[in-house]
Amino acid sequence: CRTNQIKTRGNLQQNIVDKYRNIEDLYVQNYVEIGSRDINGLRDRGLTPRESELGLLFERTTKEMLGRLGLNVDDKLKTELNTKRAQMDLVIQIGDRDLIIVECKTKKDKAYNQYASVARQLDSYRKLAVNNGYRVSQLLLIANDFSDDFVTECEYDYDLNLSLLTSAGLLTVLAGLKESRHEQLPIRPLLPPRLLPPPPPPPPPPPSL
Repeated sequence: CRTNQIKTRGNLQQNIVDKYRNIEDLYVQNYVEIGSRDINGLRDRGLTPRESELGLLFERTTKEMLGRLGLNVDDKLKTELNTKRAQMDLVIQIGDRDLIIVECKTKKDKAYNQYASVARQLDSYRKLAVNNGYRVSQLLLIANDFSDDFVTECEYDYDLNLSLLTSAGLLTVLAGLKESRHEQLPIRPLLPPRLLPPPPPPPPPPPSL
């Protein structure tokens, strides 16, 4: 407990839970830095993961945030579906045998731009779920940013039905839910294949003199 800075006075079990929550809150607050693999920025904030752990940490923090949105992230089903070749990151149950498959990608410094490879990867996950009797309502890719070419290819790939969500966008959704009257995120906003949330409109042109 001393090594992990957990209080030993009072209810030890509750102190351990509180410490875990505090760490998870820190990871959520630094979600963008985790997604960009900014190891120095994380260390400046008192977080000390190894660089080799950042991909799994991004996935785990994504799961935590989706759970806070009230979504049913089903680890048991993911384990049942995954094979040695096809390893889905996250599976969200949205109904009777109805799923959203979530892929989490970290990228250092640059926007994510490898559309062809990730499209093949996600299509293999979809086929795996369908072959096991499930319907895949949506494929969702979460990364810090996406290149313009990546977004364009996604928009024109009508067969894959892929939505893109930035890590900053997921933080915005989580903050929005806290300020709303809802206890759970309505699932419909995640379904259309597009970049979520949409970028802000360009500023209006200056008035002519």
